[in-house]
Amino acid sequence: MKVSVLALYHPALWNFSYTYRTVLIFLRSAELIFIAVRFLFLRAPLLIVWTRLPGLRNIRPPYGDLGPVLSPTRDRAGLLAGEALLGVKSLGDCRTREDVLAMQEVARAQKGKARPTMKTLVGGVLRGLIIQLGSTFIKFGQILSMRPETPPFLREELQLMQDRLPPMSPKETRRCLQRELDKPVEEVFEYVDWTPIASASLAQVHRAKLRGGEEVALKIQRVHLRAMTKIDSVIIVDIVVGLARLILPLVRRVDVSVFTSSFRKSLTREIDFFLEARTQEKFYNLVHEHPIYSQTIKIAHVHWEYTTSKLITMELMKGYVRVDRLLEMDTDRLHRLVMYKIPEYPEDRSIHLFWSTAAFWGEMILNWGLIHGDPHLGNLYAMEQEDGTWKAFVCDFGMIEELPQEGLDWAVDLFAGLLYYHDAEMLVDAFTRFTKDDPKRMAKVDMDQVRGVVTNWLERRAVREDANSEVTLRLRWQGTTTLTAEIMYELLQIPYLRLPDWLWLVIKSLAYLEELGLTLWGNYDATDMFMPHVKVALRQKIVRELQGINVTNVDDYIEGLTAPLRRPDVAQLMTKM
Repeated sequence: MKVSVLALYHPALWNFSYTYRTVLIFLRSAELIFIAVRFLFLRAPLLIVWTRLPGLRNIRPPYGDLGPVLSPTRDRAGLLAGEALLGVKSLGDCRTREDVLAMQEVARAQKGKARPTMKTLVGGVLRGLIIQLGSTFIKFGQILSMRPETPPFLREELQLMQDRLPPMSPKETRRCLQRELDKPVEEVFEYVDWTPIASASLAQVHRAKLRGGEEVALKIQRVHLRAMTKIDSVIIVDIVVGLARLILPLVRRVDVSVFTSSFRKSLTREIDFFLEARTQEKFYNLVHEHPIYSQTIKIAHVHWEYTTSKLITMELMKGYVRVDRLLEMDTDRLHRLVMYKIPEYPEDRSIHLFWSTAAFWGEMILNWGLIHGDPHLGNLYAMEQEDGTWKAFVCDFGMIEELPQEGLDWAVDLFAGLLYYHDAEMLVDAFTRFTKDDPKRMAKVDMDQVRGVVTNWLERRAVREDANSEVTLRLRWQGTTTLTAEIMYELLQIPYLRLPDWLWLVIKSLAYLEELGLTLWGNYDATDMFMPHVKVALRQKIVRELQGINVTNVDDYIEGLTAPLRRPDVAQLMTKM
């Protein structure tokens, strides 16, 4: 077990002693500086040389988990491998087994192809450094991977911090598990595979078998995680971000409080595994009872008798493949996935993996009022069932936010303003809603600037094409660089404008969803998935507002309120639904 300042952490002293907090933060800062210096001047140079010398390339390097990070070749095949050479952009564009095989061959060739040296070194060293600094910095790096001002090659590197992180030692893992069970491991399990099947920033997952004979998956929290998140979040938010605001004018102009407060809040929730297990079970029940998602989505059932705040024991899933590793599958099996479709989805969409998951996220946000902040490629899997059908396995329910009613109404208005009405004033009202609670603050907001940002945003969203002298309006969600990060970045620079701290989870969720969509489907357009949920949510919202109002026919009243839908450009869009 590694010796760390984190072992000195005590919750009561942290909460009530300012001196103790100050000393602990100072010692942890010194420890992090030592870790950074050791990596930058010892480990990184050694690995860079080791992975490039012909005689050493095929020998496992020291610090083996960092080897692929600094390697001159990719450690996985890119899912967009065929765009340049094959004329197709993604798996969703493949129609034959030959298409799939050709894309796999190109991906294998690209995987073995050397990457640009400087980009590999800069991106790899930064990713390796963040991994060495620990879980809290990894979470912060994942946020940076979605920022539009982060260079594309760095975004790509930081987005890879989702698996293959250095695991705990078997002895350390066993000690953590036994502490949570409060009894010998052998009394509960016939066996535990101490080699993790997944190793992420906050926990690692192991196969095990209960004494009753059922195979399970154990999600075991990393040692000292609570201490790490408490101390390191102070260092990141108060020291690192504070210094960046002093030094960099670009950061100083942005109100980062919406991200920093939510960053701390979400970390606190994520490390409570009992809370995560309750959320996971809630999703399990919602999916299990749903007529469509029960056919397309799989969520693991929780074994509560062996679940604690640092351990989740759940149903073991088999036969799954991570979405970002689909091209590593057997060609015939991958072709079956690509050509698979379910009756509820349109004929031209064979690969149901993304479409059902995206529709699930639309339902989750707009109808259930729940935000899953981590729909990234590492938390989604394709699973082939015994009967030949496929399901999307969704995991990791730590970063979940339940929207208050005002938040749910806000989300409905945002989606309706963009997809239904294409209305700038509706969106302006949505983005200023939380500031209007403070009239003095609201009076200082430059409304012309807010309208300008929203209007420019809407113009970028609309792609108009002339066809038979008619104007067709096509709306596309563009995720990281447009729909979410760009407009939020611009709005955060408007003085006095207040936005809720849970909003960054909406941004994060939609950004990851956009990345998933464009990766699996070249002509991805989230309108198809979100529009039906917007319709239902709008109706529910209007009906709630009509309570106590004497309206003879609700349908006629709603028809009148949605009259803008009869505009020619929107009608063209609706006919495609």
